[in-house]
Amino acid sequence: MNDQAANSKTRLLLLNRDLMAGIAVTNAAKTLDLRVDRATSASELVERWSSAKEQVAVVVLDLNMPVEWDDLAEMLTGAEGDPPVIGFGPHVDVEGRRAAKQAGLKRIYSNGDFHRQMGEIIARYAGIDPQH
Repeated sequence: MNDQAANSKTRLLLLNRDLMAGIAVTNAAKTLDLRVDRATSASELVERWSSAKEQVAVVVLDLNMPVEWDDLAEMLTGAEGDPPVIGFGPHVDVEGRRAAKQAGLKRIYSNGDFHRQMGEIIARYAGIDPQH
């Protein structure tokens, strides 16, 4: 039994509207034995997080789209044991990154870095050995 199965954190929550990026994240997550629950709005993501937070290993936010930060406040201020939340987006979107940081998002990757290292990044934040 791998570490992921042992701690029952089997899901990755994804806020994303771009089909190609969503497929890439899904494929990377599958190699880590994570099931992706994709939401297209912040309110939908929070609903899924609230109903299954104990099963969620990591939350990934696609910042290449408008994000309703107020809806994500509880998720971003998280309590001890809540899943980590990371984001990826354009490195040139200074205002978008500033809004994300002000909302409480602690880790934002550029699109290039995230897509180049996606499996490693997801594994690190989900607490999974990528070589499992």
